Amino acid sequence: MSKHLPPFLYPLFLKKRYEKKPIFSYKVFYCLIFIFCCSFQLVSQTLTSREFFDSAEKYRINGDLEAAVEHYSEAIRICKSEGETQNKLCNDAYYNRGLVYMEQDKPNKAMLDFNQCIKLNPQDVGALYLRGRVKLELEDKYGAIDDFSTAIKFSPKESTFYVGLTRAYSLLREFEDAFKNIEQAIQLQPDNEDAYTEKGNIFFQQGDFTAAKVEYQKALNLNANDISANNNYANASKELNNCSEAIEFYTKVINLAPSLPSSYCNRAGCYIVFKKYAQAKVDLEKALDLDGKYAMAYNLMGYVYSKEADYEQAIINYDYALQLNPKLLNARYNRGEAYYHLKKYPKSLEDLNAYIEVDKSNAEVFSQRGLTKLALDDVHGAVADQQKSLEIDPNYIVAYTRIGKCYEKDGNVEEAFKYHSKVVQNDPKNIEAHFNKGMISYTKKEYYDALGSLNTVLEYDQQNAKAFATRAIINFELGKIDDALMDCEKAIALAPQSGAAYYYRGQISYKMSKYEIALEDFDKAIDLGKGNYLYHLHRGLALTALQQFQQAKIELEKVLQKESKNILALITYAQINRNLGVYQTSFDMLSKAKSIVKNKEDKAKIYYEYALTYYEKNDYQKAIQFFLDAIKYNKDYVEAYYRLGLTYSFINNRVVALEQFNKAINLLEQQPTFKDKAEVYSARGTLLIQMEQQEDALKDYEMAVALEPQNSTFYENKGLLLQQLGRYPEALEDLSMAIQLNPQDPQKFFYRGNIHCDLEAFFEAVKDYSKAITLHKSPPSLYYHRRGIAYFNDDKMDSAIFDFDKSLADDPVNADAYYYLGLSESAKENDDSAIKYLSKAIAIDDKNYKYYKARGNAQYSLEQYENATIDYTASIKINSKDEEVHLKKGHANKNLKLYEASINDYTNAITINENSSEAYHGRGKAKYELEKYESSIEDYDKAIALNTEEKGSGAKEIYFNRGVSKKALGLKGEACLDFSKANQMGLFSAKSEINSYCQ
Repeated sequence: MSKHLPPFLYPLFLKKRYEKKPIFSYKVFYCLIFIFCCSFQLVSQTLTSREFFDSAEKYRINGDLEAAVEHYSEAIRICKSEGETQNKLCNDAYYNRGLVYMEQDKPNKAMLDFNQCIKLNPQDVGALYLRGRVKLELEDKYGAIDDFSTAIKFSPKESTFYVGLTRAYSLLREFEDAFKNIEQAIQLQPDNEDAYTEKGNIFFQQGDFTAAKVEYQKALNLNANDISANNNYANASKELNNCSEAIEFYTKVINLAPSLPSSYCNRAGCYIVFKKYAQAKVDLEKALDLDGKYAMAYNLMGYVYSKEADYEQAIINYDYALQLNPKLLNARYNRGEAYYHLKKYPKSLEDLNAYIEVDKSNAEVFSQRGLTKLALDDVHGAVADQQKSLEIDPNYIVAYTRIGKCYEKDGNVEEAFKYHSKVVQNDPKNIEAHFNKGMISYTKKEYYDALGSLNTVLEYDQQNAKAFATRAIINFELGKIDDALMDCEKAIALAPQSGAAYYYRGQISYKMSKYEIALEDFDKAIDLGKGNYLYHLHRGLALTALQQFQQAKIELEKVLQKESKNILALITYAQINRNLGVYQTSFDMLSKAKSIVKNKEDKAKIYYEYALTYYEKNDYQKAIQFFLDAIKYNKDYVEAYYRLGLTYSFINNRVVALEQFNKAINLLEQQPTFKDKAEVYSARGTLLIQMEQQEDALKDYEMAVALEPQNSTFYENKGLLLQQLGRYPEALEDLSMAIQLNPQDPQKFFYRGNIHCDLEAFFEAVKDYSKAITLHKSPPSLYYHRRGIAYFNDDKMDSAIFDFDKSLADDPVNADAYYYLGLSESAKENDDSAIKYLSKAIAIDDKNYKYYKARGNAQYSLEQYENATIDYTASIKINSKDEEVHLKKGHANKNLKLYEASINDYTNAITINENSSEAYHGRGKAKYELEKYESSIEDYDKAIALNTEEKGSGAKEIYFNRGVSKKALGLKGEACLDFSKANQMGLFSAKSEINSYCQ
């Protein structure tokens, strides 16, 4: 039995072989079921033949088919010699040996045994059925019909026989009879999964794959593990181009029957559809491991190698396929095509001719032979073959395309264009024809026509590298730089072998200031197109932009050796020497270029370069003059206006600088490809900040960001300006974007940390300052200083002290660091240390009132009130507007019992802040000490009005103190009310006054 049956022959063979199910119903074949264990009488009569028969059964069950055949044969020999009484055993031995021959793929021998069975018992329906199956395999379909019909005659209710008859009629494509018999099979046995599978096979043969799947599904509903139904369901899915589903079901078949090579081969075919060639190879190798003579597997393996462009290996596999099956025409064609790709045209022609000798009805083969003849310069023969393919199949449109190619090779582009146009007329989605039309239009420099054709190609095929590369060239010619770059990148990604594509992409990247990327492309272009001076010229330009001047000079010298009057090379060479400080050489190159140049545009470039050279020499007046000369020759010279603006800005002529920037920006609208557009806006923004026009500056920074959203500096500038304007959340957003674009710049983290501090988000500020310190190789003291302030404000005094110490290690005269060290020590109640640090701050900077104030506070905490008043006085002398200093000085003088001075201090605090409850309270207490009870009560009244329970703490003391003053005036009732209020508010000392005075 063949291992590679057509789909409609799989079901019964596979199922019976792997599922070990009985082939026929119990009622019809009861004798077969009991033959191995129940015939005691026969055993007693023919012990020797029976012994061989039983041993043969054991060998068959254990898989030793050769030994089984040998022992069945011996049983047959003995029983034949023992007379008519042994017919039953002989019949069984012939029958079982026939089954073994089927297992061994020996249908002819199986046929002989089943013939003997039927000769011994003409009504042996089992033998009739199996002989019918063998006849099907031997393609004797009518003989099979006779056997199946005879079996049905003897056993008309056996569903399986109708299934076999259906299969025979299906092979003869007599579908009416096939349907009639399969319906009878289903009627007799509605749960016969084989019947539904065979019905699906009929639909499959008729090309109705959807209907076929419905029947296969019915079979699977009865038995989900039916190998035939699963396999045929996969075949139908594949025919419906649902290869994902096909793969799923082939995989299931493989799991159920892992030794069936055809399933691996079929699944490989699906993987090929998905271009999963590696997975296809794995399956094909498995199929070939199972069956080393599987011609179709070799053919598909060759096809996979062809798709991978490994044509040598493909041919090896096609050779194997054809050795195993010389009639496998598909392998013959595939090998001819592979030879074509290897440019072995005579061998290709030989295979294609061999195919055509057998089959003259395949348009594709004639067309491929036409391509091969064209490669052999047989243009007329090539055209004849393409026309032959059209005779066979008028809808084989590719032949028109190939005829066009023939005329192109013959130099007749007009005729070629006509044929490509015919293809488009017949098949508007034919991408090859559109591409060919585009190429002809390009060679004729009809760029817009070419662009239209290539756009159509790419509308249908986004994987066409040639179309992208060609369209890139055309877009470049038309000045569509961004489009050209995009096309080059796609072309290179799809087919990284085009030197021209690298060169054009390099040029475009250069114009977009992506110099390193451009350099890589120019290097690749030079490798692929050695000797092209343009590649060296543009490599030199890229190296110049990257400031790799010595290497750039080498490239430009190569260009000037071939073209000594190349203006661009001369100007760039002058630019390099200017950057190297070799000004005289720069002037010499510019002078040579000036003597050669004729057009105004090139003259403007030369004067512009002169101006830059004088600028580098700090001769700003001459630089201005040459910039103006450059503008004279090119009134739209944006770079010249921009650089002129920078020059005027440098010499602090801001009004004229602004005029030049304005002129440059006005011209930008007419020159959308100018690469430094964002820089111009940024430069004007910086100038406007200097002119204190921050809102206008912000608009320019916003424009710079919009033009170059990947430039972190522009976000940084905008963020710092927003911080200056107090728009902290927006500033934070811009600094965050700057960091996202350049996460290795410590300064950007530092700036963002400052904004976090402005927002009092000190924890976030610490994180940013820490990142800045980590990124900076040698962090400046300012970074530690600012982080110390953030730690201080976040009440992390030890960390703050550490950072201020680090800051002072690099900057020992940083008074502010000593000031914060003092504050930090005070916060830790180390006031002696605080005074020491604050004294150092004052020694460095004795004009900062905060330093005196802080030292005064530390001394106050140590009850050094006289020293505290000295520092408070010094602080007030520098800044008399700090309410807190007056209050603290008042407290200190009160503690020193200098009540008049204290009253004066509190009055000064009230002058600064008339709503200071603390100042009124303090002054009231000082007046009490001077026995000015009525006046003290007035201050207490004011203090209470400003500091109620709802408004803040301290109210209970004020009530108590007012009660004391009222007591001194003998106002017992009012005093007791105040004492009671203080007691209610939680001042327990008031209770003693109530008990002693108010009872």
